[in-house]
Amino acid sequence: MSTGQPANHKTGLAIGAPVAPANGSLHRERGHRLRAAALAAAAAAAFLLALLAGCVSTSEGIAREQRVISVATNAISILEPVAHAAPSPAGPALEGLLAAAGGLMALWSGYLHRKAGQLATEGKVDS
Repeated sequence: MSTGQPANHKTGLAIGAPVAPANGSLHRERGHRLRAAALAAAAAAAFLLALLAGCVSTSEGIAREQRVISVATNAISILEPVAHAAPSPAGPALEGLLAAAGGLMALWSGYLHRKAGQLATEGKVDS
């Protein structure tokens, strides 16, 4: 079979012909997706646990929730390049979800700062 292009002497394929990716690269791509999904699930679980078990009436509770916010915002920043590189239907949706999550983290952080100020001035925190 002659395509008019020079052929590779080992494979017989025309030089420059598209070649399917090796199985290993497909498995690596799936692994990256699974890790990204696991990281997103862990961030969501940490956020929900913090909301459900949040205790901002003590300085220890405020410090714990600030650590959770730090982990969640780090997870968001790690996932942003993944969302940007994702294909069209999923990419913009994931970017929107990450933006919303970042906004919620900012609101939550503001709430904690307000409660920390209350604790520092009054010695107690109102719910």
